[in-house]
Amino acid sequence: MQRVLSIIVWAVLCLHFASSSEVFAGSEFKQQYLPIAQKIIDEIKALKTHFPEFKEVETTAKIQQSEIEEHFWFELEYARGMTYVPNPEYIPNLECGKANWPKECKKGGNPKSIKKFSEDGIYLRIIFYEGDWRGTAAVRPEWIGDMNIVWFLEGPVSRRQEEINDHIRRLIQAEKTCHEKEMVRQR
Repeated sequence: MQRVLSIIVWAVLCLHFASSSEVFAGSEFKQQYLPIAQKIIDEIKALKTHFPEFKEVETTAKIQQSEIEEHFWFELEYARGMTYVPNPEYIPNLECGKANWPKECKKGGNPKSIKKFSEDGIYLRIIFYEGDWRGTAAVRPEWIGDMNIVWFLEGPVSRRQEEINDHIRRLIQAEKTCHEKEMVRQR
């Protein structure tokens, strides 16, 4: 069933990519890659039919677009069932930064508050960008042509979270395959 769903998603994405003729104002990069980013985000929004964690994605997801130093940056940020609570391991006056990383600092530094998730809580941030990664996190981006893609998925550690992560990866891979076929066709 999952294999059939993946094939159907791939086919729909390919047909949509092949028929897309929208032209966006701005750079050539933006004209080429913004529609791809928007399609992936639309497919992520459609996950609400398979994963209850996404049932509020249409109404609560934030989409931001900017050109940082004239580089393309487009992202979706979505949180559900997530709150911030005081960090029980917080150490006042302990600074954890690039120049100062004492042994007391944990992987996430020394935040005053931490994220807490309900059983079906989720936090997803997916970023489509041009050029080098400008964030602070160490990432290993996926890419479609010259567009880089990173995503951060957080929530209660579960098999379900792994399924969501795999589904997002397959959506990106399907779009990448469509883009590559389109580039070959255009040559």
